[in-house]
Amino acid sequence: MSQLPPNSSGADALSIETKASVTRPRFQSKPKSKLQRVPLSVWILVPLALVAVAWYGYQSWAGSRTRLTFVPPPNAAMPPLELQLFPEQLAFNQPSPPPPLATIRLQEGNEIVLDSDLVPGAALVRWSGPGVGTGFANVVRGRECELTLSAPASVKGRVGTAEGFYSMGLRSLGLHAIPGARVVAMGGGEHGVPLCETVTDADGRYELTGFASSLPVLGVRVLAKGYAIGFVSHFVGGEEPLIVPLLATKPIRGRIDVPVGVDHKALRVLAKGLPGVEALVAADGSFELEHVPPSLEPRLLVYGLPLAFTHPLVHASAGQDAVRIGVVPSARLRGRVIERNSHIAMGGAMVWHDCGPAGGATVQTDEGGYFVLDRVPGGDVLLRAQREIKNPEGDFETLSGERRVKVDVGKDQVELIVQID
Repeated sequence: MSQLPPNSSGADALSIETKASVTRPRFQSKPKSKLQRVPLSVWILVPLALVAVAWYGYQSWAGSRTRLTFVPPPNAAMPPLELQLFPEQLAFNQPSPPPPLATIRLQEGNEIVLDSDLVPGAALVRWSGPGVGTGFANVVRGRECELTLSAPASVKGRVGTAEGFYSMGLRSLGLHAIPGARVVAMGGGEHGVPLCETVTDADGRYELTGFASSLPVLGVRVLAKGYAIGFVSHFVGGEEPLIVPLLATKPIRGRIDVPVGVDHKALRVLAKGLPGVEALVAADGSFELEHVPPSLEPRLLVYGLPLAFTHPLVHASAGQDAVRIGVVPSARLRGRVIERNSHIAMGGAMVWHDCGPAGGATVQTDEGGYFVLDRVPGGDVLLRAQREIKNPEGDFETLSGERRVKVDVGKDQVELIVQID
């Protein structure tokens, strides 16, 4: 039987025992908060992840911008510049030159930063300004580009049609002058961008002035009514007159069926493979295509059609009249390419047709040999397919085949089979 301490009652003893039972030992720690329970590794990894995301975002932002720096000619001040941006891929199914993506004026300074909408992957930039020659360069998105300006240069020459005559028993060549011909300096080749232009005088002579003297090679395009297009290359710095002979030709005349709701002013008739040979379309759909060489029969393309429309394959030669281009709603063809004998699906095969405003459409089959072709007109359409394989001997050979398909205007077709061998 326990004994109470001296001078203490039973109630006091109970109070002492209760206090002792709730008193926390000195070595016991306080409960941890929610933040204190987070592992140390998380505190390290989360900031690193945030830094990585921020760095990736910065790189993406910086990679979408293209910085151009212009260097003025020696001992010259930086002039104000006008910049025009064009698509990098100048194709033969586009007008030449194509419509620019944008026109920008650089009034002060020598640097400009272009966003990805102006340089989606790569682009061609043309610059001009007082006291400097008009030049051009290819630029790539996300890369800095330093462009050196140079003084303007000029070239003289003559445009005419060659004619032969006899002099003292020897056959000689003369040049019959062509006045009023349009002479255009082209940068980037036959399908480049115009840098400057002029018109020939009564004697067929011209002087092109204003292109950059730093260009190594200049293209010269000549257009004259009643003559085929002319093009020659010129090494900048040469002193010899640049003679451009032209061939007489006749225009191609015809009519296209302009769809309801399509503005005829947005359409052009192009001669595929002949950049610069194009015609406007009148309100009634008529057109007159000049400058086609008499020896050619190019494919005619209607540029500017909405995606829902297409047209059949049309060829025409110089002097041809009453050419008709029927614009119709597009159809879509779905099918499969197989090897003729084994019926094995040909994945990776190329399938195409030659119709429409782009001069055709080409797709690649998937692993099962399936394909989908768009912008197919009505009528008898020729499909072609091709696939390169490796034979048992280890050599590469090309399998090819074709199939004619009767297509109803605007009606899709499925389960077409194209065999190749």
